[in-house]
Amino acid sequence: MLAEILVSTVQPCEPASLIVANLPRLRAFLPYSTLPLRQATAARFVATVDGTYSFSANIRIDGATTGTFRAIIAKLGKNDANLGRAAINSDPSNSYDNIVIGGLFSLKKNEYVSVFVYSGSDNSWAVNHESGFSGAYVGPVNQEGFQADMAADSATHGTGWFRTENWRQIWSKTTSFATATGRYTAPADSAYLINMNARIDSGATGYFRMITSWNNQRDVENSMSAMDGNIASSYETFVIAGVLQLNKGDYIEQYVYSNSDNSWKVQNQAGFSVTQLHQQSAIGFRADKTGDQSRGTGWATVSNWNTHKTLSKPLWNSGSFNTVTGTFTAPVEGIYFVSANVRFSSVCGSYQRLVVSVNANRDPNNALHVMDSEPACDYANFHVQGFLYLKLHDSAELYVYINVHVQSPSIHMLSLTSGPPLHIWPLSLLLYVLFAGTHLLLLPFLPQWIISAAIPLV
Repeated sequence: MLAEILVSTVQPCEPASLIVANLPRLRAFLPYSTLPLRQATAARFVATVDGTYSFSANIRIDGATTGTFRAIIAKLGKNDANLGRAAINSDPSNSYDNIVIGGLFSLKKNEYVSVFVYSGSDNSWAVNHESGFSGAYVGPVNQEGFQADMAADSATHGTGWFRTENWRQIWSKTTSFATATGRYTAPADSAYLINMNARIDSGATGYFRMITSWNNQRDVENSMSAMDGNIASSYETFVIAGVLQLNKGDYIEQYVYSNSDNSWKVQNQAGFSVTQLHQQSAIGFRADKTGDQSRGTGWATVSNWNTHKTLSKPLWNSGSFNTVTGTFTAPVEGIYFVSANVRFSSVCGSYQRLVVSVNANRDPNNALHVMDSEPACDYANFHVQGFLYLKLHDSAELYVYINVHVQSPSIHMLSLTSGPPLHIWPLSLLLYVLFAGTHLLLLPFLPQWIISAAIPLV
């Protein structure tokens, strides 16, 4: 069952760890708490069965003027930034900004997950109602996969590409992840759900990239990359999520790039998770943007995509994605996982939005929306991810808003299943849209295991 969180006002906050959304199985009103580490019963998702779960949070912060902000997806209230599911920004936009994070959890029955937001010193800020939190059961507890974070900070780096190494596993059901090198090798032909985040410290000049490298290819248009041309000088987290179809023996790694900065590092609050998603049929696509798309003010869809696979781009299309219009049409009714990663160029002034729409409805309260009032003028990365419900023939598209110049984003979708169908739907879908990569997954429809929360517009 999908659930929605409704609040009547945007609550001002003080420095504290703040629970920002819940994942109940019934519609409910949720008052925010400003007490550090306080857990309200309604502000948590409680697992009904043992299993592997995926969670995502898109948190909009308004009025932040000073200090550091974090978002953490926490198990059993343990808001530890060193578990691979945390993001940080030391220089959020004054008007409104977003922090996005996602990751995998191995949960036992009755264990719970919550989202926390933290301010280090700002005394007057708010979590806006356009924030979202969602998650789903993606497989049994023994499903192939892992969640890891870095064991220690990297060495100080200069310019060029650097592989993120020296990981420790928070939990693991695999022998295919080499912690020393940070390489995950696919044990079988299948689809894999991937989350990566890297905290960059002391990045002061030039631009930075993070990429999911596939078989040692560092193609920035492989649909699994992020970029920022004005990184926060103290620390900032880059986030990527997506689904890759890997053949047995294919491998993936996390790489970070600096074009001109000679003194920066990847801090140990980085994350890397993978889980295998057993595939029955390929419904969906993975695509890369064909050329830049220049726009002025107002809303615009992101169109014109490439779905042809190459040695450096694991792309494909089963037929449900229109590469000209950028529209995915649901071939079955179900729950979809969506992620979008978009690079904006030449976006000085005003504010920009990114939203995954359903049937051209650009509702920023659908839990799949991000916004920034001060993006980097040259190139800025927007990322959103989470779960979405689509009926048969519903459409999903990516919309961007105001002064937008989209360069080499991409989309990927694919279909997967983790068990037999239940109830009236033959298959339930996890849709993953990464505009710089997009994906679609099939899961059995288990209402008590699929949750989504948003704080809607008042």
